[in-house]
Parts: sequence; C-alpha cells; structure tokens
Amino acid sequence: MVHSLLDTAARLPGDESEAEILWEQFATLRFALAQHLLDEEDLLEPIFARSDGTGAPLLVRMNVEHARQRATLSLLPSHRPRDAAALRTFAEIAAGMGRALLAEMDEEEEQLLSFWALGPSAKPHSGPGTP
Repeated sequence: MVHSLLDTAARLPGDESEAEILWEQFATLRFALAQHLLDEEDLLEPIFARSDGTGAPLLVRMNVEHARQRATLSLLPSHRPRDAAALRTFAEIAAGMGRALLAEMDEEEEQLLSFWALGPSAKPHSGPGTP
C-alpha cells in the first residue's frame, strides 16, 4: 500500500490524472494506519504490560510513537487539493508520509523481533521516539 502511494506520488504533478488515485491511496492509507494503531495496541499492550516489568519500556515507546503518529494523522489534509501548486505540495506530503512509515515499520520490526528473540532480558535499543 505504501509503495503504491510512493509510486503514484512520484508521477505527480507531471501526470495530474493520477491526482484522484493518489488521494484515494492516501485516504486508504490514513484509515489503515489509524486502524493499525488500534489493532497493535489491542495485541501488544497486554504482552508488554507483563507483571515482571520487562515490557514496560516497549509499552512506553509504543504509546509515545502512537501519540505522535495520531497527531501527524490529524494534521494531514482532509480534502483533495485542486490546483497544481496544492497538488504538488500534497504529493510531497504523501511521499514523505510513506517514506516515514516505511522507516518506522523497519525499525519497529527490528525492535520487536529482537525483543521476542531475546525474551524477557531484551532491552530496547535507543532510537527515535525512545524515552
């Protein structure tokens, strides 16, 4: 989904016929990300909130990241831009959002996989968003 959005954004504003496609991809991704945050919290909060406290740093980090991501989502455009300048800006915003999501997903997977592989003794590495 993210890669398709990036591909479409790269074709704009040169091919303005892609504007509606990009807007639909953007709206779909925004909805999917909001739903993903809820699903992730439902799945991971009980696991991170272990009685021995070993998951607490990851729970804090997840909550901080999710708050930041929700704040970003709230700032995103809610209407498809119509003129060429606004469309160019929108394509840049959409592409930036896509690249940031891919980077965060890679980092999150690395952290979670190391946490699961190392078990309760795992310590989250510091990085963006780590308290």
